[in-house]
Amino acid sequence: MAARDVLIVEDDRNLPVMSGMELLKQARQEDPDTAVIVVSSVSVGQDDKTFGVVEVKTLIECLKLGAHAVLWKPVFYDELLITAKRALERRQLLIERRQRQDKLARPNA
Repeated sequence: MAARDVLIVEDDRNLPVMSGMELLKQARQEDPDTAVIVVSSVSVGQDDKTFGVVEVKTLIECLKLGAHAVLWKPVFYDELLITAKRALERRQLLIERRQRQDKLARPNA
């Protein structure tokens, strides 16, 4: 996987090569600066007591693994575009902060 600014991952558990969560983990290991947006399907439980449990667990897992955002299907183009723009802005701020910290750590460089 090559370095990239934003990676949009579809989190379907039955992908042929690896799950969306595995792809998220791999992307973050290879380039921690990659802003990952996860797109997940909404699964509804059998009754009102289980509605939303899977979604919350997926959301928490994705955020713990470093996802910038989690969007639920169906995803609207504008929503995806705004989320990707914010992810890029955040990524750029993190890179600039790291560069400033490096510069302060090496004052004579």
